[in-house]
Amino acid sequence: MKRGSLMLLGLLQAALVLSLIQHGHGWDEYLKPPAGNSPHMRVKTSNGHHSYKCSCEKWELTAASADLLSTVDSKTIIGAYSFSRNSNSNSKHQGTWTLFNNPADAIESGARVSAVTAKVILSYPIPGGLSEALLQVTSHHFEGQSGLVSYIQRLKPQGGVPMTSSCQRPHEVLKVPFYAEYQFWRQDVVPPSVPYSLVVPSSVKPVQSLFGEGEVLYLFNGESWEQRYAFAKLYDVPGGKKLGSYYIKARGAGESYGTHFWDLSNPNGVQVVGRVTMPPVSVSNSSLPWLTTTITAHTGSNSLLKNAKAVQMLSTRGGLPNKKSPRGKLSRGQLWRVPFTAVFWFYG
Repeated sequence: MKRGSLMLLGLLQAALVLSLIQHGHGWDEYLKPPAGNSPHMRVKTSNGHHSYKCSCEKWELTAASADLLSTVDSKTIIGAYSFSRNSNSNSKHQGTWTLFNNPADAIESGARVSAVTAKVILSYPIPGGLSEALLQVTSHHFEGQSGLVSYIQRLKPQGGVPMTSSCQRPHEVLKVPFYAEYQFWRQDVVPPSVPYSLVVPSSVKPVQSLFGEGEVLYLFNGESWEQRYAFAKLYDVPGGKKLGSYYIKARGAGESYGTHFWDLSNPNGVQVVGRVTMPPVSVSNSSLPWLTTTITAHTGSNSLLKNAKAVQMLSTRGGLPNKKSPRGKLSRGQLWRVPFTAVFWFYG
């Protein structure tokens, strides 16, 4: 793309962002996590720097660091942000956020700090600087302030990128200051509001929630995509303890939505089986519909789930096939795997 076209694109993007903000629709709204997550705390950087190294005539990000301050009290350092290319080899992983625990959390957890790592799942470019982004937590370290954090928004970024993408001297190092605000979100301990047709009977109450991350497998039948299979690993929260797996068995004769299985290996071995008896409800054009399943069987000794009556799949993100093929022209029998996340609420 020519330089003039790039400048025009940047101006158009800036105008769009300004228009959205003026009308009360900032990119922090566009980059929100799925329903079922709530704001926890917001911090801003101080003394932030990105370090680049000249490699193959291009600047390569190798490290980053910043102090984290409260947006309410700018005088107190409450944590740190760090990134290292060696420890974060995946290009989507954007580093580690470490937060100091308050005295009560420190006593309970036995650690002065807690930390999370996260990956970018959605971003919007800001001309001349870092992109605004939504990040999903990929790991937790120690309990405390960041213990239940599920998503992080990177907002209001400034700087952080070289003025030019090319460089001439191999191994030359460049340090670029940056600023950003990070909004931490936590997974809710109660389910979000659901469409009326998905409401469970008032006689049952939520007993456990599990975060699922996996893939949906689609097959093209010559006219449209058919869902053939779905699989996800189950965690207590994004990046948390792995507790089991979820999958959908292919639909049999006379079945409308297939059979759903939840296999929980941690802490006790238990399997819950359910079937969808009411049509799922789409709450987003880009995500799997929400649904309620009626439990038809369960095995194992898990005290929380042995009396489970229903499971809701809520807070979905992704999982739908694009109308266009990822490789161009569609052909009968073509398979496509689409990543998705969801939160499963068990009722008993």
